[in-house]
Amino acid sequence: MGMIKKYGVWIALALTLAATAWVSQSEEKESQSNVANDVAPTFNRTTRTSHPSPVVQAKAESQIDSSALLMQRPIITEEPRNIFTPYIAVENMSDKNASESVVQAVVNPFVYAGKLVEDGKVIVFLIDGDKNHAVKSGDVIEEMWQVKSITPPVMTLKNIPSKIEIQLQIGALS
Repeated sequence: MGMIKKYGVWIALALTLAATAWVSQSEEKESQSNVANDVAPTFNRTTRTSHPSPVVQAKAESQIDSSALLMQRPIITEEPRNIFTPYIAVENMSDKNASESVVQAVVNPFVYAGKLVEDGKVIVFLIDGDKNHAVKSGDVIEEMWQVKSITPPVMTLKNIPSKIEIQLQIGALS
């Protein structure tokens, strides 16, 4: 039984390779006959000439040129932009609507990393990308965020420009 499996796999592989070669040859013959039909539609198959007529040759060259034009890549004229910045369409809005859209775009940039409780005072550790912050109540972070209050399990941050307050879960006092 083991010998049949061993040689059966090799026979199946040989048959697969033969079928692949046969299909590729038949596709090449079809593509060559299609090219002949596309280039010279007035070509008579019963009478073969050694050289195509000048009309057929000119027609073939014009088809090659027009197909080359169709395959050209379009020229990009606009400047590249950062695709990772949020899109806010402010151009067509009034100043009131623009400020509302900025207010809605405020997002908490901080990730809670831990807290330390010493003598009843809570110090919270925050991560902002590659920056680390150790803050307590009343601190201002990069002139953008103010720590309004730290009352575990919640910490309240205020965005100074937009005056929006957000809450960050910091866990219970332990």
